[in-house]
Amino acid sequence: MLSARLTRILRSAAFKLTLIYAALFVVSACVLFVAVFVIATAALQSDMQAVLRTEALQLAEIHRNSGLLGLAEQVTRRMNFRTRGPIYYLVQAPTQQAVVGNLPGMPPVEGVVDFVRDRAPGDPEDARSKLTGFGLTLRDGSFILVAQDASRLIDMQHAIVQAFAWAGALTLLLAIGGGMLLGSNFVRRIDTIGRTSRAIMEGDLSARIPVRGSNDEIDQLVVGLNAMLDRIQQLLDGLRQVSSDIAHDLRTPLGRLRHRLEDARERATTVGEYAAATEAAIAEADSLLEIFSALLRIAQIEAGAQKSAFTDVDLSALMHSIAEAYEPAGPEQMQLLRTVPRNPPQT
Repeated sequence: MLSARLTRILRSAAFKLTLIYAALFVVSACVLFVAVFVIATAALQSDMQAVLRTEALQLAEIHRNSGLLGLAEQVTRRMNFRTRGPIYYLVQAPTQQAVVGNLPGMPPVEGVVDFVRDRAPGDPEDARSKLTGFGLTLRDGSFILVAQDASRLIDMQHAIVQAFAWAGALTLLLAIGGGMLLGSNFVRRIDTIGRTSRAIMEGDLSARIPVRGSNDEIDQLVVGLNAMLDRIQQLLDGLRQVSSDIAHDLRTPLGRLRHRLEDARERATTVGEYAAATEAAIAEADSLLEIFSALLRIAQIEAGAQKSAFTDVDLSALMHSIAEAYEPAGPEQMQLLRTVPRNPPQT
């Protein structure tokens, strides 16, 4: 039972629509992730390169003022008192011999360079790290390199990926939960409509679909269905009334017809008497046919099929004809039927 209901919820239109919106959101989030990842990475790289370039230019200025010895002293001081995170230095003499620094010697390079720092003696096994540096050749042929560990950039990238991964997973979970909730609500309302329909098919024409009052699409549909059911019930009530009226109207002429035929069978002895009884029976049959024709015309008029044959009716004359037909039966019922004389036609 629970499995069948869960299957219906998962197959419901509300659940599928929720999943579609969730998929669109995930696609949008992926586009946003790529944009944030690229922009943040570029911004951090640019900031790191600007810091390294400024550091290298400051060291070049110190070399210009104090020479290679003053540069070596300044680099040693900065390595001992780092205030902006781990920064690596390399100062090489014009002979490419390392003067001071915590980086191994290398061929001079100009500008930004990415390289891998090998593990130094006494470092942990995983001490290899990716560095970003800025190299600058001085006027006397000396070379300085200022580098910084790129792990901050990698950590930032991992943080962005992790944040978007958690956000995407949470979004999917919320979408599935919301879809199941909406699907369950949708299935409940459809079940209500189904139960009402089955009750009506079993003969309870007074059954109606409850309206929740939310005025959403389903509520509007339910209001329309209830109005249709009200109209159908009115038509069926009218049909029952017409059937009752037909039975009542046909009972008297059919009784007279049967009485005349029985009277002819028992009392008629001549051809003339049989002919008279036959004529009376035919007259009663014609009366029945007129009743049926009138009922057929009424049905056609209600269906809108006989409007072209409408003619003007003098209601005063019709009322006087009815009064003349029923006036003799008034005294027998201790009732009095009066009619007002018609006004003469104006000229």
